[in-house]
Amino acid sequence: MQSIYPSVESSIKSLPYADKNLILTGHSRGGALAVLMAQFLYTKYADVDDEMIPDQIYTFGAPRVGDIDFYHNYDLRAQTRLFINEGDPVPTTPPTSTGFYHVHEQYLMLRNSVNEVDMDQALTQSSFYDAYVRIKAGGPDFGDHSLTKGYIPNIKRNLGW
Repeated sequence: MQSIYPSVESSIKSLPYADKNLILTGHSRGGALAVLMAQFLYTKYADVDDEMIPDQIYTFGAPRVGDIDFYHNYDLRAQTRLFINEGDPVPTTPPTSTGFYHVHEQYLMLRNSVNEVDMDQALTQSSFYDAYVRIKAGGPDFGDHSLTKGYIPNIKRNLGW
């Protein structure tokens, strides 16, 4: 992660317009990296350069990325959203029993609606529990985690496209 910070910082600083809206996004591990990058930028630039602080962070199918200290110290919670396809097992990993937590608001995308949900309680919800059971049984179906087969079609359906 540390190796990409300079490149990302340089890219943001090189944007040709002032008063830019900085939006970080990512799918799966890219979503986890977006959250880590957002906190890094906030920590480094909060008192120096507001334009280097992300305005919004959108993640899709991202795993949990921080321990309880990271959870309590994450400064961009209000700007960060995690979108989850129903049945996607990746946002349930790693298990909270290992000390990892989601730091952002979470939205469960069903076929025809988007609902706010607490993923740290998600294993009590049937679709996530079923995904968890499929993983434990050794045969997960990652179709709901796929960006092109799962997330993009579901986003389009929810937007009425």
